[in-house]
Amino acid sequence: MKLFLIGLVSLLSACATEKNSVATPSVATKQPTSTSKKELTNSTWMLETRLDENHQATQSMAGSAIHLSFNNQQLSGYAGCNNYFAQYQISDPQNLKLTSPIGSSLKACSPALNMQEKAYLSLLPQVTYFKLENDRLLLLDQNKKTLLTFAAQNSAQVLENTNWQASGINNNRGGVVSDKNTHLSTAQFSNGEIQGKAACNQFSARYTLQNQQITFGPAHTTRMFCGEAGVMAQEAQFLYALTQINRYEVTENQLYLRDQTGSLWLSFKILNSD
Repeated sequence: MKLFLIGLVSLLSACATEKNSVATPSVATKQPTSTSKKELTNSTWMLETRLDENHQATQSMAGSAIHLSFNNQQLSGYAGCNNYFAQYQISDPQNLKLTSPIGSSLKACSPALNMQEKAYLSLLPQVTYFKLENDRLLLLDQNKKTLLTFAAQNSAQVLENTNWQASGINNNRGGVVSDKNTHLSTAQFSNGEIQGKAACNQFSARYTLQNQQITFGPAHTTRMFCGEAGVMAQEAQFLYALTQINRYEVTENQLYLRDQTGSLWLSFKILNSD
């Protein structure tokens, strides 16, 4: 009888313990996925709206063509007056943040453009999340409030069969410059070939495209000599720049050719055909 009571107490105790205990579900640690990175890598976006000082979505000034590109954990673009760049990181499928201060060129523009640019660049460090919706990119703050809205830019569709006139050429001393000769350099893209004037001589080269990446083959040129001051030097800079480029961005009227670090080597404006 004593043994029976001891066994009954043990059984009731075990049942009570089992009833009161709650199984803790195993929670798998959420790891960052590569899908979200692939969706942004080698993509270019045109700004549609930004959050203004009154917390209202406002459109960009006409013709300012603010854009943003992502490539190998570096973002870069044009802020309406200056080119800018920074490092970024995606640590979760929809978490995005800058991991370095924003750098930019130092061109002076009108007060209105400068103010717009300052407002735009001040929003980027506040970005914590991103969302992709129907060819739109939304950049959100930590409270998931939309700071910036962009539209997808498919450069490949607009590069073929276009004509461009140089507006800036990297002098290989750290700067993209423009002077009285810059307009002499031109480029036309058609059927995988770029051709035009390097400054003095005609040139041509094959090119290949993959997403936002572009690479140029060896350039072939005519052999003229031009005596005007600076023309031959510009031609050498232009042809050298082609060997450094592996990225491109197209806005409505502008073409930017960059290297793998995001540094700008050539900029063009659209040259309308007659």
